[in-house]
Amino acid sequence: MHLFSSCFHFRALLYKSEKYTYAKISEEPFDGSLLIYGVKGIKGGAKRTSAYINKDIISKNKEWIDKYKLFFTTSYSTNAIVPPEDIISEPGSVCTETFIVIGPFNTKQEMMNCHKYLQTDFVHALLYFGHGTMQVTASVFQFVPLQDFTLNSDINWNQDSEKINIQLYNKYKLQKEEISFIEKTISSIE
Repeated sequence: MHLFSSCFHFRALLYKSEKYTYAKISEEPFDGSLLIYGVKGIKGGAKRTSAYINKDIISKNKEWIDKYKLFFTTSYSTNAIVPPEDIISEPGSVCTETFIVIGPFNTKQEMMNCHKYLQTDFVHALLYFGHGTMQVTASVFQFVPLQDFTLNSDINWNQDSEKINIQLYNKYKLQKEEISFIEKTISSIE
């Protein structure tokens, strides 16, 4: 089973200022508002940004609003082994279509365990090999296996990334040569 099939949902909660000209946008929260993450600017100068919008404009995946989520960028350089940092999102937040929604999760702990998983060399290498273009889609996650992020997991998510990598290498019975290849690839590009 691949991580994307059960953990990642490609349809982002959408917001575009030119599409929703009636949306109330504010830098400060207001009654009935949601925190929205997006990107402002054009290629090469685009920056992540956030603001508050009125909840009424959300038309897709409303059931995710009050859940924990991670937001993963839909674009990054094809030669980058380490994707840009994902956004840790508390309930009451949404994102534009410039992000893939990872989750949703019922608990903060599950979300943080998935966040740790995304930070491992194991996942970085698998994403790198699945990443053929600058646009990130579900196919980029084709090699990333789904994990249990609950307390019942066979992975101890309370450990640091290095120890989680070792657990993943053991779980998937990687040989020394495969581990060396992953670590060499990661260190040569970082």
